[in-house]
Amino acid sequence: MALKQFLLGLGSNLGDSLSALQRAVQLIADHKQLKLLKVSPVYRSNAQLKPGAPAEWNLPFLNLAILVETNLTPLELLQVTQRLEARLGRPKKHLEWSPRTIDIDILMAKFVKSSYIKVHHPRLKVPHPSFLERPFALLPAAYVAPDWIAPGANLTLSSYAKQQWPDSRFVPFNTTCTTLSAHAPYLMGIINVTAESFSDGILDTAKALDAAKTLYQDGAAIIDVGAEATNPNAPSLNAHVEWQRLEPFLAGWTKIFPDRLARPKLSIDTYHVETLVKLLNYPFVDYFNLVLDTLSEHGAVWQRLSQNSKAKFIFTHNLALPNRSRCLDLALDPTTQVLNWAKALLKRAKALKIPRSRIIIDPGLGFSKVSTQDWQLLRHLDRLSTLKVPLLVGHSRKSFLGDLAPLTERDALTAQLSAYLAKEPSVEIIRVHNVKASRQALQLSDLLTT
Repeated sequence: MALKQFLLGLGSNLGDSLSALQRAVQLIADHKQLKLLKVSPVYRSNAQLKPGAPAEWNLPFLNLAILVETNLTPLELLQVTQRLEARLGRPKKHLEWSPRTIDIDILMAKFVKSSYIKVHHPRLKVPHPSFLERPFALLPAAYVAPDWIAPGANLTLSSYAKQQWPDSRFVPFNTTCTTLSAHAPYLMGIINVTAESFSDGILDTAKALDAAKTLYQDGAAIIDVGAEATNPNAPSLNAHVEWQRLEPFLAGWTKIFPDRLARPKLSIDTYHVETLVKLLNYPFVDYFNLVLDTLSEHGAVWQRLSQNSKAKFIFTHNLALPNRSRCLDLALDPTTQVLNWAKALLKRAKALKIPRSRIIIDPGLGFSKVSTQDWQLLRHLDRLSTLKVPLLVGHSRKSFLGDLAPLTERDALTAQLSAYLAKEPSVEIIRVHNVKASRQALQLSDLLTT
Protein backbone atom coordinates (compact mmCIF):
# COMPACT_ATOMS: atom_id res chain seq x y z
CA MET A 1 0.00 0.00 0.00
CA ALA A 2 1.10 3.58 -0.68
CA LEU A 3 2.73 5.48 2.18
CA LYS A 4 0.58 8.31 3.50
CA GLN A 5 0.79 11.13 6.00
CA PHE A 6 -2.16 12.09 8.19
CA LEU A 7 -2.74 15.26 10.15
CA LEU A 8 -4.64 14.40 13.35
CA GLY A 9 -6.30 16.75 15.81
CA LEU A 10 -6.62 15.70 19.46
CA GLY A 11 -8.71 17.33 22.15
CA SER A 12 -9.86 16.75 25.73
CA ASN A 13 -11.97 18.63 28.26
CA LEU A 14 -12.96 15.96 30.76
CA GLY A 15 -10.87 14.70 33.67
CA ASP A 16 -7.10 15.15 33.56
CA SER A 17 -6.98 16.49 30.03
CA LEU A 18 -3.22 16.89 29.80
CA SER A 19 -2.61 13.32 30.94
CA ALA A 20 -5.21 12.09 28.44
CA LEU A 21 -3.44 13.87 25.59
CA GLN A 22 -0.06 12.59 26.74
CA ARG A 23 -1.38 9.04 26.93
CA ALA A 24 -3.00 9.32 23.48
CA VAL A 25 0.21 10.58 21.88
CA GLN A 26 2.20 7.80 23.54
CA LEU A 27 -0.23 5.12 22.34
CA ILE A 28 0.00 6.48 18.80
CA ALA A 29 3.80 6.59 19.01
CA ASP A 30 3.82 2.97 20.21
CA HIS A 31 1.43 1.70 17.53
CA LYS A 32 3.20 -0.70 15.18
CA GLN A 33 1.45 0.64 12.06
CA LEU A 34 1.98 4.32 12.79
CA LYS A 35 5.11 6.45 12.72
CA LEU A 36 4.86 9.62 14.78
CA LEU A 37 6.55 12.48 12.93
CA LYS A 38 5.71 15.63 14.83
CA VAL A 39 3.66 16.91 17.79
CA SER A 40 2.41 20.46 18.28
CA PRO A 41 2.42 22.39 21.54
CA VAL A 42 -0.77 22.17 23.59
CA TYR A 43 -3.39 24.85 22.93
CA ARG A 44 -6.10 25.90 25.37
CA SER A 45 -9.54 27.08 24.24
CA ASN A 46 -13.08 27.57 25.39
CA ALA A 47 -15.55 24.86 24.43
CA GLN A 48 -17.47 25.15 21.18
CA LEU A 49 -21.11 24.56 22.09
CA LYS A 50 -24.40 24.41 20.25
CA PRO A 51 -27.17 26.79 21.37
CA GLY A 52 -29.04 25.38 24.35
CA ALA A 53 -26.22 23.07 25.42
CA PRO A 54 -26.22 22.25 29.17
CA ALA A 55 -24.17 24.69 31.26
CA GLU A 56 -22.07 21.83 32.66
CA TRP A 57 -20.75 21.16 29.15
CA ASN A 58 -18.98 24.52 29.12
CA LEU A 59 -15.56 23.11 30.05
CA PRO A 60 -12.31 24.43 28.53
CA PHE A 61 -10.39 22.24 26.11
CA LEU A 62 -6.77 21.29 25.64
CA ASN A 63 -5.94 20.61 22.00
CA LEU A 64 -2.96 19.61 19.87
CA ALA A 65 -2.14 18.22 16.43
CA ILE A 66 0.18 15.44 15.35
CA LEU A 67 1.58 14.28 12.03
CA VAL A 68 1.78 10.53 11.47
CA GLU A 69 2.96 8.34 8.60
CA THR A 70 1.39 4.99 7.76
CA ASN A 71 0.36 2.53 5.04
CA LEU A 72 -3.15 2.37 6.48
CA THR A 73 -6.09 3.65 4.47
CA PRO A 74 -8.10 6.54 5.95
CA LEU A 75 -10.89 4.19 7.07
CA GLU A 76 -8.39 1.79 8.61
CA LEU A 77 -6.80 4.69 10.49
CA LEU A 78 -10.28 5.75 11.67
CA GLN A 79 -10.73 2.30 13.20
CA VAL A 80 -7.39 2.65 14.98
CA THR A 81 -8.23 6.11 16.40
CA GLN A 82 -11.66 4.95 17.57
CA ARG A 83 -10.12 1.98 19.37
CA LEU A 84 -7.63 4.35 21.02
CA GLU A 85 -10.47 6.65 22.09
CA ALA A 86 -12.27 3.71 23.68
CA ARG A 87 -9.10 2.58 25.42
CA LEU A 88 -8.70 6.06 26.88
CA GLY A 89 -12.20 6.05 28.35
CA ARG A 90 -14.41 7.62 25.71
CA PRO A 91 -17.77 5.79 25.52
CA LYS A 92 -18.81 4.47 22.12
CA LYS A 93 -22.15 6.25 22.38
CA HIS A 94 -22.08 9.89 23.44
CA LEU A 95 -24.02 13.04 22.81
CA GLU A 96 -22.66 15.26 20.06
CA TRP A 97 -20.32 18.00 21.34
CA SER A 98 -20.60 16.76 24.93
CA PRO A 99 -17.46 16.83 27.14
CA ARG A 100 -15.00 14.11 26.25
CA THR A 101 -11.97 12.42 27.75
CA ILE A 102 -10.36 12.31 24.32
CA ASP A 103 -11.29 13.16 20.76
CA ILE A 104 -9.11 12.17 17.79
CA ASP A 105 -10.04 13.62 14.39
CA ILE A 106 -8.47 13.05 10.98
CA LEU A 107 -8.01 16.60 9.68
CA MET A 108 -6.12 16.09 6.42
CA ALA A 109 -4.23 13.40 4.51
CA LYS A 110 -1.82 13.14 1.61
CA PHE A 111 0.33 10.61 -0.16
CA VAL A 112 4.00 11.08 0.67
CA LYS A 113 5.53 13.44 -1.93
CA SER A 114 2.26 13.37 -3.86
CA SER A 115 -1.35 14.53 -3.94
CA TYR A 116 -3.75 15.25 -1.11
CA ILE A 117 -6.35 12.63 -0.25
CA LYS A 118 -10.09 13.23 -0.25
CA VAL A 119 -12.59 10.92 1.43
CA HIS A 120 -16.38 11.24 1.30
CA HIS A 121 -17.82 8.35 3.27
CA PRO A 122 -20.76 8.10 5.71
CA ARG A 123 -18.26 7.52 8.55
CA LEU A 124 -15.46 9.85 7.49
CA LYS A 125 -14.87 13.03 5.54
CA VAL A 126 -11.33 14.17 4.71
CA PRO A 127 -10.38 16.99 4.80
CA HIS A 128 -12.36 17.60 7.98
CA PRO A 129 -15.25 19.83 6.83
CA SER A 130 -14.83 22.60 9.39
CA PHE A 131 -11.33 22.48 10.84
CA LEU A 132 -10.21 25.64 9.01
CA GLU A 133 -12.86 27.58 10.93
CA ARG A 134 -11.68 26.30 14.29
CA PRO A 135 -8.53 27.96 15.59
CA PHE A 136 -8.08 25.27 18.24
CA ALA A 137 -7.67 22.79 15.35
CA LEU A 138 -6.03 24.94 12.69
CA LEU A 139 -3.33 26.57 14.80
CA PRO A 140 -1.88 23.28 16.08
CA ALA A 141 -2.19 21.82 12.56
CA ALA A 142 -0.29 24.76 11.11
CA TYR A 143 2.49 24.11 13.61
CA VAL A 144 3.12 20.49 12.58
CA ALA A 145 2.33 20.88 8.86
CA PRO A 146 2.93 24.56 8.02
CA ASP A 147 3.51 23.93 4.31
CA TRP A 148 0.41 21.83 3.67
CA ILE A 149 -2.10 23.63 1.47
CA ALA A 150 -5.32 24.68 3.18
CA PRO A 151 -8.32 22.95 1.54
CA GLY A 152 -10.05 25.26 -0.91
CA ALA A 153 -7.42 27.98 -0.58
CA ASN A 154 -4.23 28.82 -2.40
CA LEU A 155 -2.41 29.29 0.88
CA THR A 156 -0.38 27.12 3.21
CA LEU A 157 -1.91 26.27 6.56
CA SER A 158 0.56 28.63 8.23
CA SER A 159 -0.31 31.55 5.94
CA TYR A 160 -4.03 30.83 6.15
CA ALA A 161 -3.94 30.87 9.95
CA LYS A 162 -2.04 34.16 10.00
CA GLN A 163 -4.51 35.66 7.54
CA GLN A 164 -7.49 34.56 9.63
CA TRP A 165 -6.12 35.71 12.99
CA PRO A 166 -3.23 38.17 12.53
CA ASP A 167 -3.37 39.24 16.19
CA SER A 168 -2.83 36.31 18.57
CA ARG A 169 -4.58 38.28 21.33
CA PHE A 170 -7.94 38.10 19.53
CA VAL A 171 -8.53 34.53 18.44
CA PRO A 172 -11.99 32.93 18.65
CA PHE A 173 -12.72 30.72 21.67
CA ASN A 174 -9.83 32.45 23.48
CA THR A 175 -7.50 29.98 21.81
CA THR A 176 -3.97 30.34 23.15
CA CYS A 177 -0.77 28.37 22.81
CA THR A 178 0.50 27.09 26.16
CA THR A 179 3.94 25.83 27.15
CA LEU A 180 2.42 22.49 28.13
CA SER A 181 3.85 19.43 26.42
CA ALA A 182 2.09 16.21 25.48
CA HIS A 183 5.08 14.35 24.14
CA ALA A 184 8.12 13.00 25.93
CA PRO A 185 10.72 13.94 26.82
CA TYR A 186 9.26 16.42 29.27
CA LEU A 187 11.48 19.15 30.67
CA MET A 188 11.50 19.28 34.47
CA GLY A 189 12.56 22.61 35.94
CA ILE A 190 14.33 22.72 39.31
CA ILE A 191 13.56 24.89 42.33
CA ASN A 192 15.66 24.45 45.46
CA VAL A 193 13.92 26.02 48.44
CA THR A 194 17.17 25.99 50.39
CA ALA A 195 20.21 28.14 51.07
CA GLU A 196 22.57 25.16 50.72
CA SER A 197 22.09 24.40 47.01
CA PHE A 198 25.30 24.26 45.01
CA SER A 199 23.94 26.55 42.29
CA ASP A 200 20.60 28.34 42.77
CA GLY A 201 18.88 28.00 46.15
CA ILE A 202 15.87 30.24 46.94
CA LEU A 203 14.65 30.29 50.54
CA ASP A 204 12.10 33.10 50.07
CA THR A 205 8.73 31.51 49.20
CA ALA A 206 7.47 34.42 47.06
CA LYS A 207 10.66 34.35 44.98
CA ALA A 208 10.48 30.58 44.66
CA LEU A 209 6.90 30.81 43.36
CA ASP A 210 7.96 33.52 40.90
CA ALA A 211 10.74 31.20 39.75
CA ALA A 212 8.13 28.48 39.16
CA LYS A 213 6.14 30.80 36.90
CA THR A 214 9.29 31.68 34.95
CA LEU A 215 10.24 28.02 34.51
CA TYR A 216 6.74 27.28 33.20
CA GLN A 217 6.93 30.18 30.75
CA ASP A 218 10.32 28.87 29.61
CA GLY A 219 8.80 25.48 28.77
CA ALA A 220 8.90 23.33 31.91
CA ALA A 221 6.23 20.63 31.80
CA ILE A 222 7.10 19.69 35.39
CA ILE A 223 8.43 21.75 38.31
CA ASP A 224 10.55 19.80 40.81
CA VAL A 225 10.77 21.39 44.25
CA GLY A 226 13.19 20.31 46.94
CA ALA A 227 14.00 21.75 50.36
CA GLU A 228 17.11 19.73 51.18
CA ALA A 229 20.26 20.22 49.15
CA THR A 230 22.04 17.12 47.85
CA ASN A 231 25.23 19.14 47.56
CA PRO A 232 27.96 16.93 49.13
CA ASN A 233 28.99 19.83 51.37
CA ALA A 234 25.46 20.59 52.59
CA PRO A 235 24.29 19.50 56.03
CA SER A 236 21.53 16.89 56.37
CA LEU A 237 18.08 18.25 57.09
CA ASN A 238 15.45 16.74 59.34
CA ALA A 239 11.88 16.26 58.11
CA HIS A 240 10.50 19.04 60.33
CA VAL A 241 12.74 21.75 58.84
CA GLU A 242 12.16 20.38 55.35
CA TRP A 243 8.40 20.69 55.78
CA GLN A 244 8.72 24.23 57.14
CA ARG A 245 10.28 25.15 53.80
CA LEU A 246 7.93 23.14 51.59
CA GLU A 247 4.56 23.92 53.15
CA PRO A 248 4.43 27.65 52.21
CA PHE A 249 5.36 26.78 48.62
CA LEU A 250 2.61 24.17 48.43
CA ALA A 251 0.13 26.66 49.88
CA GLY A 252 0.98 29.13 47.10
CA TRP A 253 1.00 26.67 44.19
CA THR A 254 -2.67 26.79 43.21
CA LYS A 255 -2.68 30.56 43.71
CA ILE A 256 0.00 31.18 41.09
CA PHE A 257 -1.47 28.49 38.82
CA PRO A 258 -5.25 28.79 39.41
CA ASP A 259 -6.13 27.27 36.02
CA ARG A 260 -5.98 23.51 36.57
CA LEU A 261 -5.70 22.85 32.83
CA ALA A 262 -2.91 25.29 32.09
CA ARG A 263 -0.30 24.68 34.75
CA PRO A 264 2.79 22.48 34.96
CA LYS A 265 2.83 19.25 36.90
CA LEU A 266 4.37 19.42 40.37
CA SER A 267 7.09 17.15 41.72
CA ILE A 268 8.38 17.14 45.30
CA ASP A 269 11.98 16.06 45.86
CA THR A 270 12.54 14.34 49.21
CA TYR A 271 13.62 11.14 50.92
CA HIS A 272 11.85 11.74 54.25
CA VAL A 273 8.93 9.36 54.71
CA GLU A 274 7.22 11.82 57.07
CA THR A 275 7.17 14.39 54.27
CA LEU A 276 5.73 11.92 51.78
CA VAL A 277 2.85 11.10 54.12
CA LYS A 278 2.04 14.79 54.55
CA LEU A 279 1.98 15.20 50.77
CA LEU A 280 -1.09 12.95 50.66
CA ASN A 281 -3.02 16.07 51.71
CA TYR A 282 -1.93 17.80 48.50
CA PRO A 283 -3.59 15.90 45.61
CA PHE A 284 -2.14 18.33 43.05
CA VAL A 285 1.34 16.86 43.61
CA ASP A 286 1.95 14.71 40.52
CA TYR A 287 5.35 13.17 41.33
CA PHE A 288 7.16 12.04 44.45
CA ASN A 289 10.83 12.36 43.51
CA LEU A 290 12.76 10.06 45.85
CA VAL A 291 16.43 10.91 46.03
CA LEU A 292 16.93 7.77 48.14
CA ASP A 293 15.23 4.36 47.91
CA THR A 294 13.20 3.71 51.08
CA LEU A 295 11.02 0.86 49.84
CA SER A 296 12.72 -1.77 51.98
CA GLU A 297 12.44 0.08 55.29
CA HIS A 298 8.95 1.54 54.92
CA GLY A 299 6.87 -0.94 52.92
CA ALA A 300 3.60 -0.19 54.73
CA VAL A 301 4.01 3.55 54.12
CA TRP A 302 4.63 2.93 50.45
CA GLN A 303 1.48 0.86 50.16
CA ARG A 304 -0.41 3.76 51.72
CA LEU A 305 1.19 6.22 49.31
CA SER A 306 0.28 4.02 46.37
CA GLN A 307 -3.31 3.49 47.47
CA ASN A 308 -4.09 7.05 48.55
CA SER A 309 -2.48 9.13 45.82
CA LYS A 310 -2.34 9.23 42.05
CA ALA A 311 1.23 10.53 41.98
CA LYS A 312 4.01 8.78 40.11
CA PHE A 313 7.15 7.69 41.96
CA ILE A 314 10.63 8.63 40.76
CA PHE A 315 13.30 6.40 42.33
CA THR A 316 16.89 7.67 42.12
CA HIS A 317 19.91 5.41 42.28
CA ASN A 318 21.80 6.74 45.27
CA LEU A 319 23.77 4.80 47.87
CA ALA A 320 24.87 7.67 50.03
CA LEU A 321 22.25 10.00 51.55
CA PRO A 322 22.50 11.22 54.24
CA ASN A 323 25.98 9.64 54.41
CA ARG A 324 27.57 10.76 51.15
CA SER A 325 30.75 8.69 51.32
CA ARG A 326 29.60 5.50 49.55
CA CYS A 327 30.20 4.94 45.83
CA LEU A 328 29.62 2.31 43.16
CA ASP A 329 32.27 -0.38 42.88
CA LEU A 330 34.96 0.98 40.56
CA ALA A 331 35.96 -2.53 39.50
CA LEU A 332 32.49 -3.33 38.11
CA ASP A 333 30.47 -1.96 35.21
CA PRO A 334 28.38 0.97 36.56
CA THR A 335 25.47 0.39 34.18
CA THR A 336 25.17 -3.22 35.32
CA GLN A 337 25.22 -2.11 38.95
CA VAL A 338 22.45 0.45 38.38
CA LEU A 339 20.48 -2.06 36.32
CA ASN A 340 20.66 -4.66 39.08
CA TRP A 341 19.57 -2.07 41.67
CA ALA A 342 16.59 -1.08 39.50
CA LYS A 343 15.52 -4.70 38.94
CA ALA A 344 15.61 -5.35 42.68
CA LEU A 345 13.61 -2.16 43.34
CA LEU A 346 10.96 -3.10 40.79
CA LYS A 347 10.67 -6.54 42.38
CA ARG A 348 10.10 -4.97 45.84
CA ALA A 349 7.58 -2.55 44.37
CA LYS A 350 5.65 -5.42 42.80
CA ALA A 351 5.54 -7.23 46.14
CA LEU A 352 4.08 -4.05 47.68
CA LYS A 353 1.50 -3.86 44.86
CA ILE A 354 2.86 -0.55 43.54
CA PRO A 355 1.79 -0.40 39.87
CA ARG A 356 4.74 -0.52 37.49
CA SER A 357 3.00 2.16 35.40
CA ARG A 358 3.61 4.64 38.24
CA ILE A 359 7.35 4.08 38.52
CA ILE A 360 10.11 6.13 36.90
CA ILE A 361 13.79 5.29 37.29
CA ASP A 362 16.54 7.92 37.63
CA PRO A 363 20.05 6.43 37.18
CA GLY A 364 21.31 9.09 39.59
CA LEU A 365 24.07 10.91 37.72
CA GLY A 366 26.40 12.48 40.25
CA PHE A 367 25.09 10.37 43.14
CA SER A 368 27.44 7.70 44.50
CA LYS A 369 29.47 7.78 41.30
CA VAL A 370 32.73 9.22 39.98
CA SER A 371 32.63 11.16 36.72
CA THR A 372 33.86 8.26 34.57
CA GLN A 373 30.93 6.17 35.81
CA ASP A 374 28.49 8.99 34.98
CA TRP A 375 29.82 9.16 31.42
CA GLN A 376 29.57 5.39 31.06
CA LEU A 377 25.96 5.46 32.22
CA LEU A 378 25.11 8.16 29.69
CA ARG A 379 26.68 6.18 26.86
CA HIS A 380 24.69 3.07 27.77
CA LEU A 381 21.25 4.40 28.72
CA ASP A 382 19.77 2.10 26.09
CA ARG A 383 20.58 -0.84 28.39
CA LEU A 384 18.27 0.63 31.03
CA SER A 385 15.42 0.55 28.51
CA THR A 386 15.22 -3.20 29.17
CA LEU A 387 13.54 -2.29 32.48
CA LYS A 388 10.44 -1.29 30.52
CA VAL A 389 9.84 1.76 32.69
CA PRO A 390 10.43 5.43 31.82
CA LEU A 391 13.70 7.09 32.76
CA LEU A 392 14.42 10.50 34.27
CA VAL A 393 17.90 11.90 33.68
CA GLY A 394 19.22 14.72 35.85
CA HIS A 395 22.48 15.88 34.29
CA SER A 396 22.12 19.63 34.78
CA ARG A 397 25.29 21.38 36.04
CA LYS A 398 26.49 18.09 37.54
CA SER A 399 30.08 17.66 38.65
CA PHE A 400 30.97 15.25 35.83
CA LEU A 401 30.47 18.17 33.41
CA GLY A 402 33.38 19.76 35.28
CA ASP A 403 35.56 17.59 33.04
CA LEU A 404 34.64 20.11 30.32
CA ALA A 405 33.72 23.40 32.01
CA PRO A 406 33.46 25.18 35.39
CA LEU A 407 30.06 25.44 37.10
CA THR A 408 29.28 28.90 35.69
CA GLU A 409 29.64 27.62 32.11
CA ARG A 410 27.74 24.34 32.30
CA ASP A 411 24.29 25.45 31.06
CA ALA A 412 25.35 25.27 27.40
CA LEU A 413 26.77 21.78 27.92
CA THR A 414 23.61 20.79 29.78
CA ALA A 415 21.45 21.96 26.85
CA GLN A 416 23.54 20.04 24.32
CA LEU A 417 23.30 16.92 26.45
CA SER A 418 19.53 17.44 26.76
CA ALA A 419 19.22 17.28 22.96
CA TYR A 420 21.27 14.07 22.98
CA LEU A 421 19.09 12.54 25.70
CA ALA A 422 15.91 13.42 23.81
CA LYS A 423 16.88 10.89 21.16
CA GLU A 424 16.81 8.03 23.68
CA PRO A 425 13.25 6.59 23.54
CA SER A 426 13.21 5.46 27.17
CA VAL A 427 14.01 8.95 28.53
CA GLU A 428 10.68 10.49 29.56
CA ILE A 429 11.88 13.37 31.76
CA ILE A 430 14.94 15.60 31.45
CA ARG A 431 15.64 17.51 34.69
CA VAL A 432 17.43 20.84 34.24
CA HIS A 433 17.99 24.21 35.90
CA ASN A 434 17.99 26.34 32.74
CA VAL A 435 14.80 25.15 31.05
CA LYS A 436 14.85 27.76 28.29
CA ALA A 437 18.31 26.71 27.02
CA SER A 438 17.36 23.02 26.93
CA ARG A 439 14.00 23.75 25.29
CA GLN A 440 15.74 25.71 22.53
CA ALA A 441 18.25 22.88 22.04
CA LEU A 442 15.42 20.34 21.74
CA GLN A 443 13.51 22.56 19.31
CA LEU A 444 16.60 23.03 17.15
CA SER A 445 17.21 19.28 17.10
CA ASP A 446 13.56 18.70 16.20
CA LEU A 447 13.72 21.16 13.29
CA LEU A 448 16.82 19.48 11.91
CA THR A 449 15.46 15.95 12.10
CA THR A 450 11.81 16.22 10.97
